[in-house]
This record gives sequence, structure tokens and C-alpha cells, in this order.
Amino acid sequence: MAVHVVGLRDSFEKTCQRCEAGTYRPGARADLPCQPCPAGYSCPEGTDSYFQFPCPAGYYCPPMSAAPLPCPLGTYGNRSQAHRPGECVPCPAGTFNHLVAQIACFPCGASSSSKTGESERRARCQGTGSPVSS
Repeated sequence: MAVHVVGLRDSFEKTCQRCEAGTYRPGARADLPCQPCPAGYSCPEGTDSYFQFPCPAGYYCPPMSAAPLPCPLGTYGNRSQAHRPGECVPCPAGTFNHLVAQIACFPCGASSSSKTGESERRARCQGTGSPVSS
């Protein structure tokens, strides 16, 4: 006879299986089915509480996320539990971001600037000054 443990679910064959990534089982209740992971959280395989995995700043987690998705180049995410890509904010004028999953943008440097939303790489900084090294 199979023993039920946290993160496992009772299948039709009456054997215990881990909840799939993107789902979770509330608590250690083997009698409950796996539930979809809510927006703003990620649920790796076998998760028993989505509260353990809030989406970190610099990422977003749509419903049923198995893992956080990074904010793309030229954007940043400064709050946790974001749930859609639109919550990744374009870098403001005078800044750039050449990396994914960032919580802030890098300044262009003295006497140079960039346009809002067009700052996915340092080369977008224009002017007489040099970009700040990162």
C-alpha cells in the first residue's frame, strides 16, 4: 500500500504521484486534487503550498507557472508577485538594461541619454558622455 506524503496526489490507479509543475496540493491532504498555481506565484513539481514560492522582483508568474519568467531586456520589475509581462516596466529615459530579470535599470552616464522603452543595450545611450560601466 502506498504512503501519502506532502506534495503527492492519489491517482486513478491508487498510487501516489507528485503534483505536476504549475500545480500544488493544499497542505498534506491526500484526498484533495492538485490545484492550479495562482498568478503571482510559481509551483515547482510537488508543491504543497504556493505561498512558499512568491514570484520575485524582476520576474512575473502567470497562472500555472512552474517557474518565474524573467522581465526582458530594456525593462525591470521592482515588485514581487507580478503576474503578467506588462508589469515589467520599460527603462525610463536616461537608463538602459542589457540584462533580463533586473529590479532596476542602469544609468546611461554623464551627458548621455536614451529614450524610454528603447534602452535594451548600452549602445542606445546617446550623447557626449560615456555609459556607466556595469
